[in-house]
Amino acid sequence: MVKPGSGSFEVNPPFAPKMIAQTREHLHRLLESSSEPLRFVLAVAHWNHPEVEALKSSPFLKGSLLVDKEQQVWMDGPEKRRAPVELLLLVLQNDAAEPVSPEQLERLRQSCSGEAKPLGPRKRPLQPETKMEVAATSREDLGSEPGTKRPRPGGVLWRKPHWKRVKLKRLTCWRRLHDAAKSFAWTTHVTDGWHARNMRFWAKEAATLDGMTGGGVSDLDLAFNQKFLRRLCRARGNAKGRFASALDVGAGIGRLAQHLLLPHCDAVDLLEPVDKHLETAKKTLQQAWPGEFYCCTLQDFDPGRRGVYDLVWCQWVLMYITDSDVVAFLQRLARSLAHWAPSARPAGTVVVKENVAQERVGSYFDDEEGELWRGGGASQASQPMSVLRTPQHYVKLFRESGFEVVMRRRQFFSDDEM
Repeated sequence: MVKPGSGSFEVNPPFAPKMIAQTREHLHRLLESSSEPLRFVLAVAHWNHPEVEALKSSPFLKGSLLVDKEQQVWMDGPEKRRAPVELLLLVLQNDAAEPVSPEQLERLRQSCSGEAKPLGPRKRPLQPETKMEVAATSREDLGSEPGTKRPRPGGVLWRKPHWKRVKLKRLTCWRRLHDAAKSFAWTTHVTDGWHARNMRFWAKEAATLDGMTGGGVSDLDLAFNQKFLRRLCRARGNAKGRFASALDVGAGIGRLAQHLLLPHCDAVDLLEPVDKHLETAKKTLQQAWPGEFYCCTLQDFDPGRRGVYDLVWCQWVLMYITDSDVVAFLQRLARSLAHWAPSARPAGTVVVKENVAQERVGSYFDDEEGELWRGGGASQASQPMSVLRTPQHYVKLFRESGFEVVMRRRQFFSDDEM
């Protein structure tokens, strides 16, 4: 590390607790030893961690501000990107430095704010199709000539990982999931405060496409859903190949209602527990929307009092409620589904699309930080907030609720896309 004796410096430690701790200790030593005016402006992700809290309680802290992720901008090459987390700016300085003024703090805020695109997933740039074909041909040609080296997929510095290291990494990851799934149970430690944690989490999320989906999966998701729904309309819709009345459960800002359900349904009701998300949906969908807007939790919603639906779409929502709430909701839902004579057309349909766990691993919980929850000992203060069930786990809940599975499809997302 450098050892400046005076001046003002910007410090951007990586998002690693050990590096943040080393940075804090090093800056403290510099500030203690310098008699000249010395100031450091630190920019760190505002996440819930003891090392970040230690920075916020530094004796040299003379000013700080928080930049919301909806305002923050960072440069990704020539592109301006919207950051996925809040940015914490901290001013650490010794007594010889001039006091930090509000104007200086405001200039700091403006320096990292502006118009930008949502971050979304980090994707590798795709080469034009013609270049990909040429590269494939040249690789085949090179590989076919004796003594010719094949091109390295990652450049000249690329080295193939040792198979033992790859296997060990996969085994460690699988073991963690297996241990978490082995202890999976809806105990009072899990269920107490479950709903409150979910409401607190979603109330903080921005009423934007990025806030609802967490990245750039929306286009892929819609394309898959549209293909699935077209087939469902032919199999379960009315004579016109449509649904008369649909309910979007956990509608958010109306992404699915607008781009997926309305083209195939005469009327679409939206059910969303977070008021600011539903208000955004109302503004986006306009007053002429053919349906109702219900600001209500899934646990309190009684569809039997609202009307009759022949299609109910539940996507990325059942993972945030307990097993007992899933069964109770589906049983209430069954009473509101359209029931038609077998000779006329099928009864009402419920579509459930959720992230699932592997059958060989089992169902497990994730915590409020989106990390694997392993039982919540002293080493893990965060509480469980969502559940990844196996497909068989969901089938069991559906049967308990009186439903049968008539169609199933699976969509795969890569790590980059998620």
